[in-house]
Amino acid sequence: MLPAAPARSASTRNDHRSPLRVLVVDDCPDNAVVLGEVMEGFGCDVLACLSGEQALHAAAAYLPDVVILDLAMPRLDGYEVIREMRRESWARSALFVAHSGFASREYIARSYGAGFHFHLNKPARLEEFQRIIETSRARFATHCADAR
Repeated sequence: MLPAAPARSASTRNDHRSPLRVLVVDDCPDNAVVLGEVMEGFGCDVLACLSGEQALHAAAAYLPDVVILDLAMPRLDGYEVIREMRRESWARSALFVAHSGFASREYIARSYGAGFHFHLNKPARLEEFQRIIETSRARFATHCADAR
């Protein structure tokens, strides 16, 4: 479950015909596995990482289309991870999702301020994740149509 996908170049970024690549980052293995299975159920390729450090190393080769980040992780939290990821060229077209038990207005505002597109409170409903995947697919379909 959740094997590493082969590396790809920026020229082979996702298009509307291939599965979205979703990077799931959560320090709780059960959360990472369950969320990965949900994403696979939506037809996505999934790579799960159990730390911010792992995610930073994996993302450069994986080039995810969607990154779902837990905020409360040891060593590098989700805010630090997105700050580092946002410096990479691949991140310009990725969707970033904060997935957190921190549900106050302050944490939600901090998530959007850090560059997340969505903030989902744990446990998020399947419909919320499905909406995000559909949004991402629509973005790539539009991008591919514009590139023609």
